[in-house]
Amino acid sequence: MLYNLSHKFFNLFLLSVCLFFSLAVSSQNQKNWHEYVDENAGYSLKIPAEPNYEDAYDTFTIFNFNEPETKRIYSFFAIDMRNNKDIDPEDAVLNFIENIAKNVRGKIVDKKKQKFNNGARYLAAININEKRDLKTQFTFTNGHLYYQSVEDFKDSKNASNIEEFFKSFSSSAPATKENSPWINYTNTAGAFSVKLPTEPSDISRVLPNPQDESGETYKINLYSSFDESKGDTYLFRYNDLPTGYFMENPDEVLSSVIDDLAGKVSVIGEPKTIFLDGHEGREIEIKLSDNYHSVARFFLRGNRTYFLLHQKIRPTDKVSMVDNGFFDSFKFNDYAKEDLFEFKPENANFKILFSHVSKTEIDSSDYELTEYKNTFDYYTTLKSSGDMYLLEYNTVADYFKIKSREDYYNQLKDDMMSWNDTIISQKTIQLDGTDALYFKIQNKETKVNTHHQIWLDNNSLFSLNAYIDQENEAFEKIFNSYKKLEKKSEIDYFSSKADLIRDNLKSNDSLVYKKALGSFSFYNFEESELPVLYDILDADYTDEKRNGETAVAVISKFEELNNSETVTKLNEKYTSSSSDEIKANVLSALTYLDDVEAKKIHIKLLFEDPPKKTYDLSWRILSPFTDSLSLATARYDDLLKLTAFRDYRANLLELSNRLYKEDKSEDILRGQETLLRFLDEDFKFYNTSKNDSLDTDFSSYNLLVSYLNYVKGLKIDSPKADEITKTIIDEDFEDWLQLLAITTRIESKLPSDIELVNQKMDSLYWRLEIMQALANANKFDAIPKKYLKSESFAELSLNNYLEYDDGAPNSITTLGTIKIDSETFYAISFSYESEEDEEKEYLSVVGPVKDLTAETEFRSFDIQTDWEEVNKDWKKQAEALLANRDN
Repeated sequence: MLYNLSHKFFNLFLLSVCLFFSLAVSSQNQKNWHEYVDENAGYSLKIPAEPNYEDAYDTFTIFNFNEPETKRIYSFFAIDMRNNKDIDPEDAVLNFIENIAKNVRGKIVDKKKQKFNNGARYLAAININEKRDLKTQFTFTNGHLYYQSVEDFKDSKNASNIEEFFKSFSSSAPATKENSPWINYTNTAGAFSVKLPTEPSDISRVLPNPQDESGETYKINLYSSFDESKGDTYLFRYNDLPTGYFMENPDEVLSSVIDDLAGKVSVIGEPKTIFLDGHEGREIEIKLSDNYHSVARFFLRGNRTYFLLHQKIRPTDKVSMVDNGFFDSFKFNDYAKEDLFEFKPENANFKILFSHVSKTEIDSSDYELTEYKNTFDYYTTLKSSGDMYLLEYNTVADYFKIKSREDYYNQLKDDMMSWNDTIISQKTIQLDGTDALYFKIQNKETKVNTHHQIWLDNNSLFSLNAYIDQENEAFEKIFNSYKKLEKKSEIDYFSSKADLIRDNLKSNDSLVYKKALGSFSFYNFEESELPVLYDILDADYTDEKRNGETAVAVISKFEELNNSETVTKLNEKYTSSSSDEIKANVLSALTYLDDVEAKKIHIKLLFEDPPKKTYDLSWRILSPFTDSLSLATARYDDLLKLTAFRDYRANLLELSNRLYKEDKSEDILRGQETLLRFLDEDFKFYNTSKNDSLDTDFSSYNLLVSYLNYVKGLKIDSPKADEITKTIIDEDFEDWLQLLAITTRIESKLPSDIELVNQKMDSLYWRLEIMQALANANKFDAIPKKYLKSESFAELSLNNYLEYDDGAPNSITTLGTIKIDSETFYAISFSYESEEDEEKEYLSVVGPVKDLTAETEFRSFDIQTDWEEVNKDWKKQAEALLANRDN
C-alpha cells in the first residue's frame, strides 16, 4: 500500500528545506569527515563536518551541514514508521520521492532502485531550478525511513563527496519503543489543561492584524504533540483578539471559523454545537488533504478562542470519540492573577489601575464643533484572560453645560446603546468622591455583556469600558481604582455660557471666534438666553463673512427653540439683509415654527423678495406647499415665478407633477410653458458641469431628472423635450438618464424608436422600466410575449430586487416551481463572485406569480431570500423559506 507523510510533515519539511537552502556550506577532506551515530533510530553516516543546523519536530529532527565555499547542503533525518504494520517499504519510498519533488517544486530527472536487503533503497535526482539540483538517497529498513540529500549547483565539482556521503550510511537495530503514560499538561497563560501523549512542541507564531494591516499584530499560541504508539497528531491553540477588538458576535465568529475551515479541508457531516463550562463551541469532523481523518473543536471564552485538533496520519485510521483522552481531558482553569500597575497618562491629574497599555489614540484636532477639546483613548488586553479594557477621557470645552449629572449620564448611556441592547443592571456609585454611573449592557441577539462607567470630574469626562468573559478580581480592581492626584476647584457645569459665547464671537483672535461659533453645534440654548441670541443677531462684526456665519448660527437656534417671540426678529433680519444665505435660512426657520404669523410672514417674504440662491434649503423653503397641495394650487402662479431662479426649479417640477397626478388640473397644464422655458439652459449647464466635474452636489443632474419626470408625468410633447431626450439617447449619457429619456418618450406623446426600445429590453437593466412605461402608455401589446412569461418576469423581478441593494448578480438560474395551496412560486438561484473569486449560488423564491395583462397592475413579483447557499434539496429549502416569509 502507498504511505503518505501527514500534510503537516510535508509542510514542515518544505519549510526546513527552504530555510536550509539559503545557507552557505564548506568542504573538507573525506578522511576527516565527522561520523554521526543515532543508536535510537539505528543508523550512522559520515558528513564533512558536524551538523551546523538542525530543526526538531514531533517525530523527527532534520540535521544539516552547510559548506560556505561550495554552497553545498548536506541534509539527513530518520522517521520511525513501526506503528504502521501494513506499510510496504517500496511504496513508502516512492511516495516520499514524489512528495519531496512536489514540495520543492522540482522535477524528478532520475530515479533508480538499488540492491538492498531487508527493505528498499532508491537514488533520485531532482531538478530544483536552472542552477540547482537535489540528489537524494532513500532507505527503508527496520521500520524506519532514512533520508539523505545533497543540494548543489549543477556544475559543481567533487561529486565523489556526494557518493561518499550516501555510501557511508549504515543501519543497525533501532532502540525498542516504550509506551509512556500520558502527561497532564497545564497552560497557565492560556488558563486550560489537557492530557497529552508527550510534552508539546511550541510552534506559536505572530500574525498581522486581519482587520488593520498597519495595526497591532497578534500571537497564535500553537502547540503540537505526537503519539508514536498510535500514529496520532494533536494540535491545540489559543489566541486573544488584537488590542482594541472584542468578541461582539460569538455566533458569527463560530460560523465564520467553520466556513473558513470548510474552504480548506473536506468536511464530513454537519458541525455540532457543544458547550464546556457554559462556553459555546463547535465540533466538526474533517479530512485533511482528503486522506487523514480528524476531529476539530472550537470554543469561545470571552475574547479568547480555543482550537483543538486530533488527527490520524494513516489514511485507513479514524478518530474515535469514545474515551478520547485528548478531548475528554480538556478543561478551562481559573485565570491567572493579572499584574496591574498604576497608570497615569502624561499631563493627567489622575491615575488608574491598568495592565500594560498596548494601544493609545489621542485626537485633539477639529474639535471646535463638539463639547470636548480632545479625546484620549487607552486600550489594554489582559494577558491572563484576553479581557479588553478601554479608558477614554475628554477635556470638556469652555462652553460645556448640562442640566444635571444624572440627566447627562443617562443621555451618554443611551448614546452608547444600539437598537437591540438592553440594560441589565445600573447604579450610581462614588469614585474618589465623585458621582459616577455604572451600567451593564446586554445585546439581546448575541447575549454579549459589556460593562461601563461614566463620570465627570473637574474638566474631564471619563468612560471606562470592559469587554470581558466574566466579572473577576482584575475587573473589580480596575473599575474601583480611579484616584485624583491633586484636588482642584470644581468647574461649574450648570450655569449659562451664553454671555461667554457672545463675547468671544467678537474676539479678534480667529481661534477664539472659531470655537465660539462652533459651540452652536452642541450648546443647548434655553428660552431665558434668547436676549443673548438677539444681541448676537443684531451685532455688527464689521466683517460680512462673520456677520453671515453668526446670523445663520443664531437662526438655527431659533428653529430649535420654536418660540413665537423670534418671528419678529426673523422678519427684521430678513428685510434688513441683502444676503441670500441669511434670507434662505430665515425662510427655512419660519417653516419650523408652530405659529400662524410665522407661516404668513414666510409666504409674504418668499413671494415678495425671494433669495436667488437657497443654499440647499429649497426643499425646506417650499415645504408648506408640498405639505398642503391645496395651498400650492391656490398660490401656483406665484410659485411659477420662482422658476426664474435655478435653485427652485427641481422642487417646483416635482411639485407640479404631484399636483397634476392629484386632480389633472388645466391650471397645472398651463404652467408647462413657464416650467420648461429654462430647459435648454439647464441642459447646457448640466453638460458643462458634468464634463468639468463642477456638479459636486449633483444638483444639475437632479434638475435634469426632474425635467424628464415632469414631461413623462404630464405626457408633454414639447419640442424642447423632444430634442433633449433624443440627445440623451443618441449620445454617451449615463445609463439611468438614457433609460429615463426612453421611458419619457414612451409615456409622453413623443415618437419612439421601436427597434431601439426592443434592443434595450434585451438587457435586464432596462427591461422592467420600459415594460412599465409601455403598459402606462396603453401600449401593452408592444411588449414582446417572451418577456411576459411568468418565468422570465420572475427572473427580471429578482434581478431588479438584487440590483437595488447589492448590485446585479453574476448569474440567475431558475431551478423549478413550487406550489403552495393554489399559488405558484419559482425557486431561482443567483450568484456573486466572492472575495476568493469563487462564485457562490444563493437561493431565492419569487412569487406568487400572476399572469401579466393590460388590465392587471404592473409590478414586480415578491422576493424571498435569506442569502443561504443552495442545497441539493432546493425544494425543501425553498418551502422552508416560504414558511418563514411572514416572520
